[in-house]
This record gives sequence, structure tokens and C-alpha cells, in this order.
Amino acid sequence: MGRGSHQITAFTMTILTVTLIVLSFFNTTVSAGKASISGTITDEKTKEPIVNATVTIYYYENITEVTTTKTDSNGYYKISELSSGDYLVKIQANEYRNESIKIKLKTDQFGVSDTYELNVHLSPISDNGGGGNVSWVTFLLGFFQIGIIITILMVISLVMYSKIKRENLLKNAVRKQIFEYIKENPGIHYRAILNGLDLPIGVLSYHLNRLEKAQFVKSRQDGMFRRFYMRGPKTEVQFFLSEIQESILNVIKKNLGISQSKIGEKINVSRKVVNYHVNILSQAGLIFVETRGRETACYPIELKTRPVEIE
Repeated sequence: MGRGSHQITAFTMTILTVTLIVLSFFNTTVSAGKASISGTITDEKTKEPIVNATVTIYYYENITEVTTTKTDSNGYYKISELSSGDYLVKIQANEYRNESIKIKLKTDQFGVSDTYELNVHLSPISDNGGGGNVSWVTFLLGFFQIGIIITILMVISLVMYSKIKRENLLKNAVRKQIFEYIKENPGIHYRAILNGLDLPIGVLSYHLNRLEKAQFVKSRQDGMFRRFYMRGPKTEVQFFLSEIQESILNVIKKNLGISQSKIGEKINVSRKVVNYHVNILSQAGLIFVETRGRETACYPIELKTRPVEIE
């Protein structure tokens, strides 16, 4: 080969050498072009550093975890050797709300890397202003307080409704008529009210029941009769006597100190019947009974009316 061929060969070798050097340079600079992220994690209110907070890096596109680290005693963290691209940074700490932040890191072929500073303030979970997080204890206390208030309001409403309902009860014309009739005739019995007002049995029974439930009137059984009175602490009422009770009382008035056995002989009834009615007359305050050995002596007490307690 001539001199010219040697020159071409030397030139070619020179070009190859330069090419290899350039490629080696680019490979070195590209591999060195890595980004990093660092910062501090602090309390949003106190601005104090949060120790041992967890900082986790994810690829943003597929949320795959890249790496994780924890903050030091100054709340500081740093993650290096990250390629360019979009990432999701998630910060977690006990008793604080989690934070997730999207970031973008950049590198270039000349070895210039991106250092991303990310400082995050975390809100305490107990902070009512930080997103409405309320502890279970606070929630339950508030729930029970609301329940108590609702119960009180319901009781007040019921009492007011009952009062209004009671006041409206006498707006019914028939019911008011029955009430006034009992007021004018305390102790009157059912049949007498029925005849006096000329009402159907069902109508009278219904309205008397409503008046008793609303505590306008009160009734008591008196032998065969049910008698009605105005509701009140004490009322002067007439005592109504049955036919046999009138007979016994007349005998006692005419025969002061008469025994119960003698009363039975005079009105032709058994001693047991006399004893029953004598007890009623005694409780009514119309007679008093004095014991004399095995016998009793009966005396009249002249009272046209007696105080009766109507509860």
C-alpha cells in the first residue's frame, strides 16, 4: 500500500478514538444526572418539627412505590437518586392528617440535576378547624347532649299540648253541660244525670269518661250507685242514703243506744246486713257505735252534710 493509504488509516483511527471519548463522556454525564427531594415536616399550628414522619415517593402514573424514608430529630428528610418525571409524595405521622402532593423532577444530559425542596405542615387530627376531624369522645358527647335537648323539648311540648287539650275539653257544649250539672249537684249519681239532662247512655258515658281522665270530676261507688263530684281538695257534699240505711238511721234516732241485733229485729233483716250498713253510716259520720261487751250501742249524729276529701 502507498503513503496515501496510511494517511487514511491514521485519520480513521483518530475519528474512532474521538467518537469513543465523546460517547464515554455522555454516558458519564447522563448517569450522573439524578434529582433529589428534601425538606422539613412540621406541625401546622406550633411549627415544631415532627420526628419520625414517614415520607414515601410513588411514581405518579401507576402509584408504584419508589422509596421511603423518615424525618430526623429536626423534622428533616432527603431522598436522592431520583430520575426525572412526575411523582406523588405522601407524608404520614401519628396523630396528624396525611398529606399527598404531586411534584415534577427534571434532569438533563449535561449532568445538571434538580434539587426539589418540599416543606410540609401537617394538621393535627384533633384540630376541629382542620377538615372537620372530631374525636369520637367529642362526637358522642355532642350526640347525647342533642338527645337530652330533644327529650326536654318533647316533654315541654307534651305538657303544653296536654294543657291546651284540657282547656279545650269544655268547649264541647254537651260536655260543659254535664260538668256544670255535676258542679251544681255534687254527689249526683249516673242515673240521675242521665234523667236530668235527657242524654243517651253512650253519650253520657263517653263525656263522663273524658271529664274524669282530664281530672275535671271524680267518681266513687256508693252501694249500687256511682256518684260524681267536682275535683278538688275538699267538697261539702250531701250523703245519699239507700232505703235500708234510712230505715236503720230512723230506728237509731227513735231508740238511742239500740243494739245491732235489735235493729235487725225491728226492720226484719239479718244482723250481717245491719252490721254492713251500720259500718257505712258510722264511716259517713251519721252515727257512732259504742261497744258494750258482746253487744254494740248505736247513737245518731245530726249532720246534714259532711266533708268528703276528693283527691
